[in-house]
Amino acid sequence: MSGEGAFLRHIKEHLIVSVRRNGMDVYYCLVCGQEFITKNSAITHLIKRHGLE
Repeated sequence: MSGEGAFLRHIKEHLIVSVRRNGMDVYYCLVCGQEFITKNSAITHLIKRHGLE
């Protein structure tokens, strides 16, 4: 993976936070605060909504 690709992956990892609630992990976008059930859906959100590729 290129340095740029690794950097973008690193940024995506830090723009999502996981919180344990009622025995489940819930993921939040730190850019806008939207909540997600899966980490993959949070990453897809970052790409589509906030322009991270």
